[in-house]
Amino acid sequence: MDKITKFLSKLTHKEQEKILHIIQLINMWNWEQLDHTKLVGQDNMYRVRVGKIRIIYSIDNNKGQIINIDYRGNVYQ
Repeated sequence: MDKITKFLSKLTHKEQEKILHIIQLINMWNWEQLDHTKLVGQDNMYRVRVGKIRIIYSIDNNKGQIINIDYRGNVYQ
């Protein structure tokens, strides 16, 4: 089990639904609908906030790739 799947399995059903919806938007190239912020010092890397949870993803060749999902204090390490 990878780190992202393990993290998602520990969340409540409601939190899982929110995060999975955001992942679908990233995979369908609907970045305009996301409240995302570019990471400082990183090329093509962005973050989306879901309460205390952060979703870090990159955009390469018009494809979104999830890098990490974790709580705010742990995601940037």
